[in-house]
Amino acid sequence: MFVRRLFRAIVGLTAALAATLALAPGAQAASRYVQMSSKSAADPGFSKFGSDYYVYATGGAIYRGSSLHHKFKQVGTLKVPSNYSALWAPHVFASSGHYFALFTAIKSGNSQHCVYWSVSNKPTGGFGKPHLVACGNGWEAIDPSLYSHGGKSWVIWKRGHYTGSGFPHGDFEIRGAKVTVSGSTLHFSKQHVLVKAYNTDCMEAPSMIWHGNKVWLFVSRNRYDTNAYRTEVWSASSVTGKYHKVKTLMKNGQGWGHGPGGAEVLKSGGTTYIAYHAWATDKPTPQTSSKRVVRFAKISWSKKGPSMASL
Repeated sequence: MFVRRLFRAIVGLTAALAATLALAPGAQAASRYVQMSSKSAADPGFSKFGSDYYVYATGGAIYRGSSLHHKFKQVGTLKVPSNYSALWAPHVFASSGHYFALFTAIKSGNSQHCVYWSVSNKPTGGFGKPHLVACGNGWEAIDPSLYSHGGKSWVIWKRGHYTGSGFPHGDFEIRGAKVTVSGSTLHFSKQHVLVKAYNTDCMEAPSMIWHGNKVWLFVSRNRYDTNAYRTEVWSASSVTGKYHKVKTLMKNGQGWGHGPGGAEVLKSGGTTYIAYHAWATDKPTPQTSSKRVVRFAKISWSKKGPSMASL
């Protein structure tokens, strides 16, 4: 009798210990994502050139890693061009032996955030004169990225302004324009409004991929400067089709970090990866001190769409 009771007690204690460890925030987080480094970095532009992965961060820092499981090192800088300021959310892609940077900036004498592009012959710097992609005509135009499928490419970005109670409430659009590459030059077609989100919380940081005969649009919502930032997924049958919200992909309290957003997705070798930023520590208010760090995870797919998965 004593042996049976002792055995049951040991089993119960083991189960309780396992449950406690599973619920421990540090243990959960460590098994779910890989952090790029301890350095402050936000709005990751996520690319792969050759066998190396690259992250381009707000402010212009360029990081490189041979694997998402190893710490990245800073290998260059996307410098703010002369007569420009506030370089945000850069995204870099390669074509025809050139590297094209898409980014947000403010030109001297103009208070608007606009989207620009520039070109280099290497992914780690040397990007030249900015060329305008889009301004907002009184609204901001920010957070550009590239979508490619079936031999066609689009540059997509956020257009918006704040109304009513102010940031983060306002009117927002995800816009896109077809882009073609001619040597070291980009050419754009007319703009299309892909998604409208009016009289609501902020929608920004669009990233788009094709999977399972659908277009999947990843966007960030709410306040970037608090835990409230989150990542949603929308879908349509084509780039210019009718989009509908599929789900909230990640938000505070799910083990991916505080205020996870600014995400970009990348397909490589049949696997979909995601890079995003989160606050390194709890940030309940804009005034709470913290820094943003970049993290990597996988995307798993089912009939219901994408879900976050451990790397």
